[in-house]
Amino acid sequence: MTLAGQRLSAVHANLQGRRNAHTLTLDASMPDWRVTARLAGGLDERQVCPQGVGRACKATEASTTTLWRGQLTQATAQGPWPMQLMGAATLRLSREQQQVSSLALTLAGGRLTVEQFSRQGAQLASRGSLANLPLAPLLALLETEPPFTTDLRVNGDWDLRAGTTLDGKLRLRRQSGDVRTNEPAQSLGLTTLVLDLDAEASRVTARVEAASREAGQLRAGGRRRCCARAPSSFCAQCAAGMDGATRRARPASGQTLSAGRHPAGCAPGRATLGSGSLAAPASMARSMPARFVLPCRNKASPSPTAR
Repeated sequence: MTLAGQRLSAVHANLQGRRNAHTLTLDASMPDWRVTARLAGGLDERQVCPQGVGRACKATEASTTTLWRGQLTQATAQGPWPMQLMGAATLRLSREQQQVSSLALTLAGGRLTVEQFSRQGAQLASRGSLANLPLAPLLALLETEPPFTTDLRVNGDWDLRAGTTLDGKLRLRRQSGDVRTNEPAQSLGLTTLVLDLDAEASRVTARVEAASREAGQLRAGGRRRCCARAPSSFCAQCAAGMDGATRRARPASGQTLSAGRHPAGCAPGRATLGSGSLAAPASMARSMPARFVLPCRNKASPSPTAR
């Protein structure tokens, strides 16, 4: 048996109480982690409307489901990135719906607060915040190792709803740390990193600001219509690029700030180019459309050129 990609070497569970009032204690050991948790609650039967939360339905349309209602009262994870529950979190769990509220965790010196998470059918909603949160533990969960290492810590908040459409907002701000690329081995020297995402009826507007001692300053923005129903489609569409404007400041050392790589080694895109700084751009050339290519592997970094 595996958990989060690691083989469970030992699992201990202790259940005490009655069907409608009991406690469950868990203790799981893995090669790099030990996870403990304690839950208290009970099972009951509830009628659930197939239309979802907030929809009225007739008694004949409702189905009976078993709902577990309770609290996560204790949770710790001892390992490379220590984690601990700060206070009791409220849980409502069934086959048709899952709800979590007031979940606050410390993670490697940072804090993650999930004020609300709910799922019912195809409807998802979540709201929360993060403070001084390290990005490295999240990157370690990726199936493919990214071409960089980082000790970045970020602050931010989110309020997102996904169903037939995607709506809400996401805000991230660099608190401290930097990014170091593998090829070439070089630190970006980040001093500022800002990401704002706003979604309305699946129309996503993004704004990115970055300042680096090595690559200068960058400001980018764009819009993209994304599919909220299928997460894989949503990710593919939004990652493919956004229609909008990109403003590039003078590089600090004749380099451009690379936002990613095309599978062939280069990343073509469409942008509006300018010069100056984030605070006072020198020119925007009447938002001239241009084709540009980010630096390619094993090649000198070309300057963006209009075609």
